[in-house]
Amino acid sequence: FAVDISGSINRPLYNRYCEHLNNMKRHASFDVFFFNSSITDGRGHYFNPDNGEKALRQFKLGMDVSIGGGTDFEPVILFWNRVNRKYDGLFIFTDGEASYSTEPKDKKSVNWIIYGSKDYVDKNMRHGNKYYMNEAPK
Repeated sequence: FAVDISGSINRPLYNRYCEHLNNMKRHASFDVFFFNSSITDGRGHYFNPDNGEKALRQFKLGMDVSIGGGTDFEPVILFWNRVNRKYDGLFIFTDGEASYSTEPKDKKSVNWIIYGSKDYVDKNMRHGNKYYMNEAPK
């Protein structure tokens, strides 16, 4: 799971992400990493797509992360393209306020969990499955 912690994500929305991840954890084992304009472990360490594995963590409810920065899906897609054979799928929790230029490998296994504007997302996210959640918390 890739979790957007850019500046457009407020704490209530991050908490909503965590609630959903906690519910999923009951049914599956998964790795999680965070991103804004880079891949990060959420604790101030940033990684490029070539060493993104260093950012992977086991999800725990109440994980403290630093929210802020711009948003860029490009590092997430580049990382996915390198490691996709190791995983069943990529799930990206985001408000959708960014774009990317690299086409993901195995497009059908990329899943966008979106708390944001459908119009903007439909124009900027051209690959994968899109799941629109209820309105983001304020």
